[in-house]
Amino acid sequence: MSGKDRGRLAELERANRLLRRRLLRSEQSLRLLQDIQRGNSNLLRSLLNGLEAEKAKSDSLLRNILPEEVIRRLSGGESSIADAIDSASVVFSDLVGFTPISAKMTAPALVEALNDLYSAFDEAALAAGIEKIKTIGDAYLAVSGLTDGERPHAEIAADFALAIRDIVTARAAAGGPAWRMRVGVHTGPLTAGVIGQHKFAYDIWGDTVNIASRIQDACPADQVLVSVDSAERLSARFVLSDASEVELKGRGRYRVFRVERAA
Repeated sequence: MSGKDRGRLAELERANRLLRRRLLRSEQSLRLLQDIQRGNSNLLRSLLNGLEAEKAKSDSLLRNILPEEVIRRLSGGESSIADAIDSASVVFSDLVGFTPISAKMTAPALVEALNDLYSAFDEAALAAGIEKIKTIGDAYLAVSGLTDGERPHAEIAADFALAIRDIVTARAAAGGPAWRMRVGVHTGPLTAGVIGQHKFAYDIWGDTVNIASRIQDACPADQVLVSVDSAERLSARFVLSDASEVELKGRGRYRVFRVERAA
């Protein structure tokens, strides 16, 4: 082999070594890119899963605060929820003997008893199809008829009123706090809407709410009283007492019926 040929062969070998090094670097870069891509993909998947979990938590929290229909409307872009309801049935309940009985209980025992009781009320509200509005101290406020439904809203309210009265009676009989319950129900127009920016709340206002509250004030313990407006909307499966009159604060004499039971 001539010196010229040996020189060309040496150049080819150097070029070949350079090419192999470049190929090796390219393969390393490609593997690095693939590793980065896999890492980004895993990171993205993890972030998406986290976002879905947080969204589920937020949705669950909203459902505990707002009616489903209101959530749907807010998600649809409505910034102000304010509705005039032509006819709805309001349930206002209160615990009789709450203050003297609770004064003898420790704070943890009182909170545990109330949480147990109102959790049972919440389950009864879901079962009846009535919308819980809020608790006010030892009072519980709920309303039916905010949206169109198959069942008459006055019947939903009466069923729920009887249910929560029986829950209190059963817990007292089982050795729980000896609270007793009185419940007032009234049917009529009201206003409903969302107020607040940070600790926002869905609430109801109007004379219908006030009358339900006053009927509850006049109700004897362990009874459910309904106004004539509610009673007229109840089917024959509800057993009603004869109409009587009670004195409502600021209203004078008011006709009511006692709901005995529902078939």
